[in-house]
Amino acid sequence: MSAQPTYFEHRKRLKERFAVSPEAVADTELLELLLGYVIKRRDVKPQARDILKRAEHLGNIFDCDLAAVKGVGSETETFFELLKEFVTRSSYRKIEKKTLNLSDQGEVYAYLRNRIAAASQEMLAILFLDARNRLIANKVLKQGKVGDISFDIRDIIVSALEKSAYGVILAHNHPTGEIQPTHADIASTREVFKALRYAGVELVDHLIVATNGYYSMRGEGVLQKIAAEAR
Repeated sequence: MSAQPTYFEHRKRLKERFAVSPEAVADTELLELLLGYVIKRRDVKPQARDILKRAEHLGNIFDCDLAAVKGVGSETETFFELLKEFVTRSSYRKIEKKTLNLSDQGEVYAYLRNRIAAASQEMLAILFLDARNRLIANKVLKQGKVGDISFDIRDIIVSALEKSAYGVILAHNHPTGEIQPTHADIASTREVFKALRYAGVELVDHLIVATNGYYSMRGEGVLQKIAAEAR
C-alpha cells in the first residue's frame, strides 16, 4: 500500500485544527483548505500564498486576478465566483425585510462591501426601501473606469418608481480606497436629492464604500445640509 502524499496529511491536520478552533487557522491556511476542494491532488500552499500576496488581505480575495496565479484554472475561478455570490446573497438576506437603523449603516455596508466595495471599477448601486425603511430590492446601476462614473438621474427615478420605493440609498465605491466624497460626488447627490423629492421619493443616504470603510453623507450631515438648502 503506497504512502499518502505529504500534502494529504497536512490538509487533514488543517481540517482537524479548523474543526476545533476556526479562528486559530491562519489566512493562508484557510485559503489552502478552500483551494483543496477544487485542486484535490496537489499541494496548494504556493497558490494560497500567491493569491494572498496579490490580494494583500482576505477582504480583496474576490477581486483578485486568479487567472494570473500559476496552477489555478477555470474551476478555481468559478469556485470563488460562487463563494462571492453566496456571501453577497447571504448578507442581503440578513437585512432583507428588516427595518434599517439609519443612524448605523453597518449592516448596509456589510452587504455593499461584498457587492461593490472591492471592485476594480467604480460601481453605483441603489437600495430600494419601503415605508418602514425595509430593504425590498437592490440594483447595480452603473459601472465604469475609476473616476469616470456618472449618475443617471432618470434611471434612478424610474427604477425607484418601478419598485414602488418610498426611499432609496445610493452607494458607489472608490477603488482607490479613499472614502471622502469629491466635489462631484456631493454635486451629484444634490441633483439626485432634488429629482427624487420631486418624484415623491426620499434619498435616505448616499454611501461611499471601500474595503477599508465607508462614508455616509447622512451620518456626516452632508445630506441634511443639502435638504436644508433645498427648502
